Amino acid sequence: MGPIPASFTTQTVKDAFKDASTYAYRFGATNVWKVGWAHDPSARLGELNKQVPFEVLGNQRWRGGFKQRWASAAQAYAMEQKVLALFDSSRKYDERVHCSEEELQNAWLKAWKG
Repeated sequence: MGPIPASFTTQTVKDAFKDASTYAYRFGATNVWKVGWAHDPSARLGELNKQVPFEVLGNQRWRGGFKQRWASAAQAYAMEQKVLALFDSSRKYDERVHCSEEELQNAWLKAWKG
């Protein structure tokens, strides 16, 4: 069952100066990667996996691949964009790329160094 409808008020605070990480998660044993950034990359991995239809895909899930911690969200975002730019020709959808682990690692190091 989904949540019961309820009325409530909420407030969202985003802090671009709080530490964050750039991540690359691999989908199962495939060569599909999700590149992004998050303040809490472990929580983000959990969010991504909540949307995977396990009834159809079985044990296939997003799993950890690469993470790089930064002092700010702006730095994490900058690295994410550098990695994604290196895969413009093989991007699947938004922040997903199709490549081997070695290709991603090479791009990751290139983006990290500069």
